Amino acid sequence: MKTITLEFTGKELMLLSKAVGHLQGANFGTFARENAECDSMKPRLNEAIQNLNDMDKPKVRFEIGNVYEMRYIGDNDLRPLWFCSKVTTKTVTFEKYQNKKETITRKIRTSGGVDYILEGNYSMAPSISANHIGL
Repeated sequence: MKTITLEFTGKELMLLSKAVGHLQGANFGTFARENAECDSMKPRLNEAIQNLNDMDKPKVRFEIGNVYEMRYIGDNDLRPLWFCSKVTTKTVTFEKYQNKKETITRKIRTSGGVDYILEGNYSMAPSISANHIGL
């Protein structure tokens, strides 16, 4: 378990205790952000909330050299393999496993601490997730 230590003024502590008294759990962050009276508190509060949200989430990232499955919503049996050839902080490049001429480079998205990409901008677009390693 990680511990975060923050220092707040008396006014900020009153606001926080009011928020904790009225709301418990997930709604606390939204309440605190919307009702923060002190502008100096907002960046620190947002950082603390982000740290708390990220604490329990395992980080699953794309790694160069791994082979990943592309998943389709409409056909669960169709799972072509893609080789991860390049990873930057914002993008990832994949080469088709059996056909190195076909490549895709996409922006990395994150959900629940797991990186993923979408092959298209439509609701049923196929995706490659960092936790779906093939081979």
